[in-house]
Amino acid sequence: MLNLLQDTVATHVPVGIPLAIALLLGGLVALLAGGHALVEGAAALARRLGVSPLMIGLTIVAFGTSAPELALNVIAVAGSPEGAALAWGNVVGSNMANIALVLGLACLLKPLRVKGKALRRDIPLLQVVTIGFIVLLLVTPHVSGHQGLSRIDGGLLLAGFIAVTVVWYVSGRRAKDGPLVHEITDHLPEAQQSLLVSISLVVGGLVFLLCGAWAGKTGAVDLATHLGVPEVIIGLTIVAVGTSLPEVATAIIATRRDETDLAVGTVIGSNLFNLVLVMGASALIRPIPLPPGGIFSLGAMFAFTLSLLVVYTPRRRLGRAWGMTMLIAWVGVISWLAFGTI
Repeated sequence: MLNLLQDTVATHVPVGIPLAIALLLGGLVALLAGGHALVEGAAALARRLGVSPLMIGLTIVAFGTSAPELALNVIAVAGSPEGAALAWGNVVGSNMANIALVLGLACLLKPLRVKGKALRRDIPLLQVVTIGFIVLLLVTPHVSGHQGLSRIDGGLLLAGFIAVTVVWYVSGRRAKDGPLVHEITDHLPEAQQSLLVSISLVVGGLVFLLCGAWAGKTGAVDLATHLGVPEVIIGLTIVAVGTSLPEVATAIIATRRDETDLAVGTVIGSNLFNLVLVMGASALIRPIPLPPGGIFSLGAMFAFTLSLLVVYTPRRRLGRAWGMTMLIAWVGVISWLAFGTI
């Protein structure tokens, strides 16, 4: 199946700019719709099986918000080296956008106070995973003598995904109460949803994800070809913002309802899954080299991630000043990446 996909992409002839834009935008819409349907169906099935709300929220919901990135990356890296650059930019760009754009916008509506113990544990976990990801990329030159992620690194990242899931499972079994549990429960579909509907949503979501991933990847690579810019730039900007839209919607709605732990938790879960699951699966399919200018992007991603530690100050919140600073910094980073030295 993988060889067939690679052969199909290898014979692809780039389409014109209007059609490339249509494919990219249509693919992003299909990815978002597929991710939403997958979460609805999978969460309903999990509730039928008696899985705790916290476990569903920190795994299935987090996976669902990362599903667009995962689907697009798998299709992209299976197709070509250019797709690998697009995949790298998608994950790094999404992690930056999730923190700076998503939480930045949410903070402008209302300061986000972190109340639950689960998030105060998972924020340092995200710091550790981010550092580990950067070390894998920079320390050992695995990919054709250059820095990057090899298939071995991909396996290590997937092992990290399993470890994170186990940590969440253990904490989910222990958590009987707390703000995050209540906030997640309010957003979950009813367990009484029919089995046929739940399964249909899962299957339909997967179909939309695969179709959207192919269309989005094709449009992004063809658009980069016509514009004469590296695929990684398209991934860091247009694709990253597009695949972060579920987090934007969730965070803004949660903030308006004063469900601040859910707003922050969605971003933390998505960023963790992007690094260990999405990039792990991508590198396992095809080694991913560090693109030109990639160190600057990694540094920016780490700086945004590090900024979350402000929740450990006495006020334990992300205020409007923090949100505005993040938005300005994000616009500056994206502008530099798009028009600067890369």
